[in-house]
Amino acid sequence: MRHCKNNFNIFTFLPPIVHNALTNIGSPEPSSLARSIIDVAKDYGKKTAAFYSWEQFRNLSAPGSLDHSHFINSGSTENFDLEAALVATGYLNFCCPDFCFIYLKGTDIAGHRSGSMSAEYLDAIETADTARGIILNEPI
Repeated sequence: MRHCKNNFNIFTFLPPIVHNALTNIGSPEPSSLARSIIDVAKDYGKKTAAFYSWEQFRNLSAPGSLDHSHFINSGSTENFDLEAALVATGYLNFCCPDFCFIYLKGTDIAGHRSGSMSAEYLDAIETADTARGIILNEPI
């Protein structure tokens, strides 16, 4: 589950040589040029939030860019997607951020552990879909 470089590409719209997350391991120290979508939202006075269970995501925005951040340490072994969804939903309904990043890690864990299209992976997809429904306040 080492996707630092790819996530920085997505969040900053910059190539690795510019954002400075050059490998997929460890905790990168992004370049000051690497303004993520979270940073830009904050620059425009927007209220921002993030909910995640992979600690490296804390580096996807500059200090002070997140109004709220919630980290659940899954230890890369347990699927906490439903817990993350419930925590995020409580915050979304109460605080109404303008930009919110929610990372559901269960499919990543299952895919690495059991392989794509395994029974565990397909169960994780179903759990992620249930979590998505919770976040969007859809009836289960």
